[in-house]
Amino acid sequence: MHQDTMNNRTIGGDDPRTGGRFAYYETIAGGMGASAEADGLSGGHVHMTNTLNTPAEAMEYAYPLRVTRYELRRGSGGMGRRRGGDGIYREVELLADAMVTILSERRRHAPYGLQGGAAGRDGRKPVLPR
Repeated sequence: MHQDTMNNRTIGGDDPRTGGRFAYYETIAGGMGASAEADGLSGGHVHMTNTLNTPAEAMEYAYPLRVTRYELRRGSGGMGRRRGGDGIYREVELLADAMVTILSERRRHAPYGLQGGAAGRDGRKPVLPR
C-alpha cells in the first residue's frame, strides 16, 4: 500500500517582508506501493495529476518560509520481494506567525504490506515550537 492520498499543506499569515498577507499551498510527495513486477515509486505525487515539485529556492523567495530538510525517507516503503516506494522528509521553518493545515493519510495506520510484504512506516507531521 502507498501513502493513500496526496498530502496537502497550506500555510498562511502576515508577511513581515511586505506587510501583506500570504497563502501557500502545496502537495507533498510520498511513496507508491509496489506491484507484482516492480518496486514502488519513491518521492512521487500519488493520486494527483498536474502538480510539480516546488523548488525550495522558489518557496523561500516568495514566502516567509525556509526549507530546512528535503530528502527521501530511506527505508520507509516497507520490505518485501518488491519494496514499496520511500516517502520524503519536507521540513519547513516558519519565519513569520502563520496558520498551518495538513490533509494527509497513513499517519495513525501505516501503509500495509500485501502477500507477505512488511508494512511501510507511518507518516509524521510534527510541529516544533520556536
